[in-house]
Amino acid sequence: MAEDVFFRTAFVVLFTMLTIIRAYYKIKAGVFREKLFSKIEGIHIIFVRDVLGIPLLIATFRYIIYPEEVSSFSIEIPDGLRLFGVFLGAISLALLV
Repeated sequence: MAEDVFFRTAFVVLFTMLTIIRAYYKIKAGVFREKLFSKIEGIHIIFVRDVLGIPLLIATFRYIIYPEEVSSFSIEIPDGLRLFGVFLGAISLALLV
């Protein structure tokens, strides 16, 4: 159980850092206040992105807040492999900066 708290906390930290980095570069590029959807994208692309993105966002926040509710979707992975995933996530965030 303590390992799950560690990995969930690591996920939240990495997810938050990714959000901060994305917001920083959007502000720096001056596209933060642009429209959410581009006119170049077709309506089908926008629809598919919303249909798939909204449930993914809800599932992500449910995992963060109520992990026992989504435990049926989890698989057993060795802690070493999970720790390697946290390490790769941290390295990839460092490469974004």
